[in-house]
Amino acid sequence: MTNPVTKLVSTLPFAKTPTTVRHVDGFVEPRGKPIVGHFFDAVEDGPGLFLRALVDHGDRVLFRFGRFEFRLLGDPEDIRHVLVTNAAKYVKSKNYEGLKLVLGEGLVTSEGAHWKRHRKLSQPAFQPRNVESFVPAMNECTDAMLERWRGREVLDVHEEMMRLTLRIIGRTIASVDLDGDEAGELGRAIDGVLGFANVYFSELVKIPTWVPLPAHLRFRRDLDRLDALVARLVSEHRRHEGPPRDLLDALVAANEGEGGMTDRQLRDEVLTLVMAGHETTANALTWTFYLLSQHPDVRRKVEEEVAREVGDGPLDVAALSRLEYVERVVKEAMRLYPPAWIVERDNLEDDVLPSGAKLPKGQTVAVCTYALHRNPRLWESPEGFDPDRFSPERSAGRHKLAYIPFGAGPRVCLGAHFALLEAKLIVAAIARKQRLALVPGHPVELDPGVTLRPAHGMRMRLSPR
Repeated sequence: MTNPVTKLVSTLPFAKTPTTVRHVDGFVEPRGKPIVGHFFDAVEDGPGLFLRALVDHGDRVLFRFGRFEFRLLGDPEDIRHVLVTNAAKYVKSKNYEGLKLVLGEGLVTSEGAHWKRHRKLSQPAFQPRNVESFVPAMNECTDAMLERWRGREVLDVHEEMMRLTLRIIGRTIASVDLDGDEAGELGRAIDGVLGFANVYFSELVKIPTWVPLPAHLRFRRDLDRLDALVARLVSEHRRHEGPPRDLLDALVAANEGEGGMTDRQLRDEVLTLVMAGHETTANALTWTFYLLSQHPDVRRKVEEEVAREVGDGPLDVAALSRLEYVERVVKEAMRLYPPAWIVERDNLEDDVLPSGAKLPKGQTVAVCTYALHRNPRLWESPEGFDPDRFSPERSAGRHKLAYIPFGAGPRVCLGAHFALLEAKLIVAAIARKQRLALVPGHPVELDPGVTLRPAHGMRMRLSPR
């Protein structure tokens, strides 16, 4: 989704990147292009650029994008310092402006007292007991999808996972069934606003969205559709009497109390839950099925474990707890293709990392989880798909912050348990009924924006079992 002007400029003679380096405050700085620095390299292939930087230059690399400095971390202890130990001195990077256009001041993008209060309100809904109560709804939605697949030969698995996870998040978080035409319309709207945010995220010069460009007008239309959904959900939940049934009831109740959320804040939180609650899981599942299609030996082990531990029985909490290999498969897929592929923070004051490297106030510090999870200094044969690397024996001794698909520290993803349980259930349910094989010739490329999507969807052939 790169801007065509950006792509054209990147081919001009001045865009060639010199190979020399210099050292700045404990960071290695590869020489960038004149004026723009490493901007076009990042736009062309951000995950690849950052991975190569960690491999070639070590665990602290400085990039320049025009006048903007960007410091990449690959040392788990440095990462722990920024995301966990000293997290209070770091805030969400200014590079999240594109996401704020969509989510406003929701949990993902907000800071300070506002974020703390809203996280406290949301946290109970994601406790293990509550999450496990969602399993029947997850099963119903997945079974309905599999029934809809009957007689189909080829489908876009990414599109299907987006539709499924959207329906699940609607059922579990807001007690609403988002299916059929409505789900399709909402899915297209979500794709539209996230696609716009992806492009906005990567642009060197950001044109204000009030400028009536065609892309801006489409973005506003899509966002209006989502706002209308949120307004309807809030209105329906306001009419509910009695104890809260779901997270949205709890948020609406908080909105009505003294010092509660404004209507705008409530909108931001609900939209954050709807979008963040399905987009990342859908991506993780898509990459999981892609990897299984490329590794039939792993796929067979998944099928054998599901047949042995569950058979034709229900995929309830007890059954899911026995699917240890399926869990390793999902974790390994998220290692290779972490849905949130980069985490960025701006430091509020001068700081010194455990490695001794210095961070001047106001710098952007990044952890590229895609690069971290493929760093050969942390992982053996990092490019290989090996679910057993998450066995207890091989996980022992691994640094806890070498693997952070859900982030780390105070802002670790609230929905981690929800997402992992949901992914295990869906993988197991499909393994019992279907085999998925990548359509020959289908291009598999990364679309690294806010999340790590497949650039061309994921066309796969169905083989009923």
